[in-house]
Amino acid sequence: MKNKTMTDRATVSDVLLEALHGLGVEYLFANLGTDYPPIIEAMARRSQAGNPAPTMLLCPHENTAITAAHGYFLGTGRGQGVFVHVGVGTQNLGGSLANAATGRVPMFIFAGRSPVTTRGERLGSRDNPIHYFQDVRDQAGVIRQFTKWEFNLELPEQITYAVHRARRLMESDPKGLVYMTAAREVLAMPAPERGADPFHWGATPSLGRISDETARSIAERLAAAQRPLLITSYAGRNKGAVDTLVQLSETLAMPVLEAGPMYLNFPRGHENHWGFLPVQGIAEADLILLVDTDVPWLSKTVMPRPDTPVIQLDLDPLKPHITMWDFPVTESYQTDTDIALASILTHAKGLDATALDAKPDARREWTAKHRFTPPPPSIDNGKLTARSLSALLGEVLPPETVFFDEGITNTAPIREGTRRTVPGTYFGITGGSLGWGGGAAMGYKLARPEAEVVLGVGDGSFLFSVPSSLYLTARRYKTPFLTVIYNNSGWNAVRTASLRVYGEESEVARSGDFQHDFPSTANLEDIAGACGCHTGRADSIESMQAALEKGRKAVKKGQCAVINAMISDP
Repeated sequence: MKNKTMTDRATVSDVLLEALHGLGVEYLFANLGTDYPPIIEAMARRSQAGNPAPTMLLCPHENTAITAAHGYFLGTGRGQGVFVHVGVGTQNLGGSLANAATGRVPMFIFAGRSPVTTRGERLGSRDNPIHYFQDVRDQAGVIRQFTKWEFNLELPEQITYAVHRARRLMESDPKGLVYMTAAREVLAMPAPERGADPFHWGATPSLGRISDETARSIAERLAAAQRPLLITSYAGRNKGAVDTLVQLSETLAMPVLEAGPMYLNFPRGHENHWGFLPVQGIAEADLILLVDTDVPWLSKTVMPRPDTPVIQLDLDPLKPHITMWDFPVTESYQTDTDIALASILTHAKGLDATALDAKPDARREWTAKHRFTPPPPSIDNGKLTARSLSALLGEVLPPETVFFDEGITNTAPIREGTRRTVPGTYFGITGGSLGWGGGAAMGYKLARPEAEVVLGVGDGSFLFSVPSSLYLTARRYKTPFLTVIYNNSGWNAVRTASLRVYGEESEVARSGDFQHDFPSTANLEDIAGACGCHTGRADSIESMQAALEKGRKAVKKGQCAVINAMISDP
């Protein structure tokens, strides 16, 4: 039986593209396959007719697609589309799914399915042996635990409702991933007779606000405490919250700790900044305010006192994506923390001047005891280490430069040395899967072409990013950024984990055989060079200074630059 011919009438694929465009999706970060002919045809017809559709941005590997969509969201606050090939393309999204889910990134992920008919009964029926091998029993099972919602489109009449529901779910806080699939025959079917629903239908629900009484109570208790402490990880996702946190901290003389920051939440260098790692001050605090944080401290290392109240303000207080979340919380509110902090600040400023009594001086003394101090560029006597390299970047890069941090075991010196102070200029990895930073930097540059974008990445993470796909895509779409590889010639996380568990007196410590060395990373920049990038290599502060100058000039001229910095221990 011959395939039926396609008419000029709009198809389900047309409606899918029209609905996504109408709902604000500007880009489809895509790696396509044999399931996509109806969408490719619809794109071509819409282009020819002048009808709007999202722009297709082709990526040679799915990791590039999902991390670029992640970065684009960081630059705009708008979720985008990621289009992949059936089950195998879904699998290739890999660990970056976990990063996007943990980072609460809105994302519309679409994958085709193998055709369901085999004898030409419908347009799009199976015509390739691969369709049999790619017909998996539970395609959504690959992605299910990372999504807020999944849906398989079975009928043309479902398309508009499904896209509207997908957007509503992905954009509601806590934001997240949605996953839609459809067989090739369904995508090729004529569009339903009923017109599309208005794009403004299905309003996105907003988070609740804490009551005025609650805000006043929190402000009064923070003022009354002897040693209050605020801990946050991602309050800075709303840039305005950074200034609110600064004002609240200064009004109450209260220190702020950034625990595993995903964003810049507090200016690094402010006298009330307590750094990034759990410190003994947590055990000394008599009131702790948790604001948008997933892992406020490591309980094996430090814990609050049993009688210390812990108040939680969070867009996602229950952390359902974390199987075991056992931090003590005595009071919890699911809320828009930006609004909640502003309300608490208003009440804090309205307190009687005597409410703090002599506490500001005592608090400043306590804050100074655990204060974070950024290292100087001269640290480690000119030797190229993670600390001296990060301090150099902090000195050279302007405050408005946007820095992506995937340094992993070198993240602590990166956070400390780069000294970011402007809201929206620092982004840290949001989950436990490596290979995120390059695509995120590229996606951000696509969204904000005027910004200088720099990535600090370990040699292992650089390889996990599929650099051949990453830099070819960046070259094609003219999204240049600077990459600095913190190259310690191996997977240092494996070494440090072994030492944390078994200590310096262990057999593995005595032998030095941590199963982590990868010395052939000495020429990693050549991978990027093969993709048209400017490349450089440094093994001293002096050579790093020269490489940075050349690399930044190349980026300004429109070329990605990759510097392989061969760092050593201090």
